[in-house]
Amino acid sequence: MFDYAGLRASVAEPLIKDFGKDGVLKIPVTATGDKPWGRDTGDPIEIAAIVVQTRFTFHERSNTLVQNDDTKYLVSTEGMSVDPALADRLEVDGTTYRIVEIKPLRPGPLTMLWTVHCRK
Repeated sequence: MFDYAGLRASVAEPLIKDFGKDGVLKIPVTATGDKPWGRDTGDPIEIAAIVVQTRFTFHERSNTLVQNDDTKYLVSTEGMSVDPALADRLEVDGTTYRIVEIKPLRPGPLTMLWTVHCRK
């Protein structure tokens, strides 16, 4: 069996750390109980993330709903206790983005990183 954990620890995480910058994954806290309307009830839970900003390819821009100001980030799994979700926000350099799409890079049983399509 291939050592995916070793590959992630020796290649994916160090490369993102070397070429990336700090970000924050903001997970909303939603109402629970007898009336869970799905509304935010307070400050989000913040999890430190390491991200690398990348560009959308011509193919991605021409065949999808990517907008001009959209941004794509590679997000490291290092130190992440949860997977990013569409309801979360990603803050980088003081700008908070809405998450439009999340694609895990998972060549085997382990996620190496996430590609996150963000919009202001």
